[in-house]
Amino acid sequence: MSVSKPSLESTYRALMRCSWDAIVALDSRQCVVEWNRRAQELFGWRRDEVLGREVSRFLMSEANYRQFDECLQEAAARSGNSTDGSPRRLQLVMKGSSGVELPVELAFELVDSESGKDCVIQIRDRSEMQAAKQQLTQQALEASLLHQITMLASSADSFEEAAENALRIFCNLTGWPLGHVWIAHRDPVRLQSSGVWHFHKPVRYAQSLMSATSDMSLGKGEGFPGRVWENEQPLWITDVRQDDSFIRRNGCAEWGLRGVFAFPVLVHSEVAAVIEFFATSEMNPDPQLLLVVEALRTQLGRVIERQRWEEDRGRLAAIVESSSDAILAKSLDNVILSWNEGSRRLYGYTAEEAVGRDASFLLPAEPHGNEVKIVQAVRSGQNLSQIETVRRHKDGTLMEISLTISPIQDTQGKLVGVAAISRDIGPLKRSQREVQEREARIRLLLDSTGQAMYGIDLEGNCTFCNRACLELLGYESEADLLGRNMHSVAHHSRRDGSVFSFQDCPVQQCIRTGESTHSADDFFWRADGSSFPVAFWSSPIYHNGRVDGAVVVFDDMTGQRRAEQERVRLADIVDSSYDAIIGRSLDGTIVSWNRGAERTYGYSAEEAIGRTIHLILPRRLEITEPNFASLIRHGEPFQQFETLRRRKDGSLIDVSLTVSPTFDVDGCLIGVSTIERDITQRKQREQELHSAKEAAESANRAKSEFLANISHELRTPMNAMVGMVELSLGEQISPLVRDYLQTASESTQVLLSLVNDLLDFSRMEAGRFEIEPEPFHLRQLLDEAMRTLSLRAHERG
Repeated sequence: MSVSKPSLESTYRALMRCSWDAIVALDSRQCVVEWNRRAQELFGWRRDEVLGREVSRFLMSEANYRQFDECLQEAAARSGNSTDGSPRRLQLVMKGSSGVELPVELAFELVDSESGKDCVIQIRDRSEMQAAKQQLTQQALEASLLHQITMLASSADSFEEAAENALRIFCNLTGWPLGHVWIAHRDPVRLQSSGVWHFHKPVRYAQSLMSATSDMSLGKGEGFPGRVWENEQPLWITDVRQDDSFIRRNGCAEWGLRGVFAFPVLVHSEVAAVIEFFATSEMNPDPQLLLVVEALRTQLGRVIERQRWEEDRGRLAAIVESSSDAILAKSLDNVILSWNEGSRRLYGYTAEEAVGRDASFLLPAEPHGNEVKIVQAVRSGQNLSQIETVRRHKDGTLMEISLTISPIQDTQGKLVGVAAISRDIGPLKRSQREVQEREARIRLLLDSTGQAMYGIDLEGNCTFCNRACLELLGYESEADLLGRNMHSVAHHSRRDGSVFSFQDCPVQQCIRTGESTHSADDFFWRADGSSFPVAFWSSPIYHNGRVDGAVVVFDDMTGQRRAEQERVRLADIVDSSYDAIIGRSLDGTIVSWNRGAERTYGYSAEEAIGRTIHLILPRRLEITEPNFASLIRHGEPFQQFETLRRRKDGSLIDVSLTVSPTFDVDGCLIGVSTIERDITQRKQREQELHSAKEAAESANRAKSEFLANISHELRTPMNAMVGMVELSLGEQISPLVRDYLQTASESTQVLLSLVNDLLDFSRMEAGRFEIEPEPFHLRQLLDEAMRTLSLRAHERG
């Protein structure tokens, strides 16, 4: 059955892709014509990167290429021999794209092509095989060495003994003549000789080398052992004569020592010792030997760890025995197994009295509330830390103690008992109660103060606050603020609503600088979102010399702002008043001077303030001016009065003064204020009115005198006329004439009455008028009035 060429080629390519080995085909010029996927994985070059390239250019070194070319020529010469069908095999080292050398095995096969003889090479990676062989060899070596070291290390009583055995085994194995152990000390941190040496055979320089080493003390990085300590890794020196940093170089060269090797022994990632070995010949690094050293390091580290554990256990036992706390161990059935000196001091029982007894004799008659929890912890093997309970002393008194319980387990982890640590906390509890009482008093004091305050830690979180703080910020209880960032709670925004950053806050500045800060014009925010003006003071809190937080004291300035606004309003009123308003201290010094005073007296405020009131007093009044402050202080009353004042131009003016005392916030008299009104024009008008009044009174007196005179002058003829009429009426006359005379008589009587009225008016103005009651007939009086007026009425029609 024949197979077509395309089918063979497809089969060939499938085999190339599926092969576990790298397959490379070369033409007669040794250029790559085929490169499968495994070749790409092994060497790192892609197929398109290597096609057409000579293998000598990138895949192998010159020495390896010569060996490869010889093998290739041999395969070409042998290709004509049909009896030898096995491919030629070659082991050498090739290079990958990263420059890493790979141990490989090659199998050659020549095939015919159109251009001549092509070479197909099967390449197999030998690195895993070599590693496996090395591992088997190393494992056998490690097993032998580990067995010997383990046996000796487990039987050694100390690290020095284990180290001496390790030195002997290692020197016997390697043939090196001597080894030495350095010990790393913790305090001071130095590396010193342990005095442990091993000499494979007696040598003449042993004593000199030991003497030179015993006096040395090295720090990290000092000398060859110090460098091993610092690096925590094994180090080699091929020839000490070529290493200037090797401190004992001259002595070793003189004694014939050349190579040095050292490695650290680690315990919990800490260098505990450094072991060094010397050789009489140059000594190159041996990777296989380093693997053996790991086993040696591990075993020696375990020995040191065990020795430290035993030392720690001894120290722990001493600590337990010397502890001031009561430490005892109990079995699961509550029997006391151990009893230290602290237990004797706390409970009063000796170890002989306590060990072997049931521990219930320490319990009070009335079990404490935590006893159920303690019993449950003991039974379940749980840890209990610092549980407060009550125990009974040997003398019967009850003690408050803090109890810590830990389970005791055997090596298999089985619970076998409990350990209890008891501490007398009676003094502590009393101190706590005293502290609580003091804190309660301080809390009462803080809550009773009118100023609001709160404390913060370094992050600005609230640590305490008083009642005034809660009330001003609008919170119910301290729990609403404790632990919260006070800047975010009450100081997060400015008055206009813009964000006030935490770093810009003066309180944080106080914490950063350790200096007190004060803000007289700020705003805090309440729980309901409203704001109010505050003035606050922040002071740092120091603990052990360092700032540990701050305390903030603040006042609600709402009332003061209103009062300030009212003061400003009143000041504006005072300043805009037309009257002069002047404030003076107790010694008469002018302390305030409004614009009305400037208009009234001509002095500016700058000219008047600070000078005495004599500035505006006329000279004749400088002595007689009353001391208003003294009058007020002695309780003497005084009324508004008028006086004279002197203007800046020297002219005198009349003023009306109203005096008021000035008090400070404590009610103490600090001065007086006067309202002074210029009444010069009013006084002038009053003088004019007075003159007019006097003139009117003079005219009135003249009128009165005139009326009095004229009434006297009129009475005389009137009396004559009345008499004559009376006489005529007594004569014999006709009725008509009698009626006329009767009317005339009545009229003269009326006229005489009017004259008398004028006299009465003059007497009234003179203040001499007196009213005398007299009987009269009303009808007669009316008839007389009618007859008197009837003639005039008749004339008027």
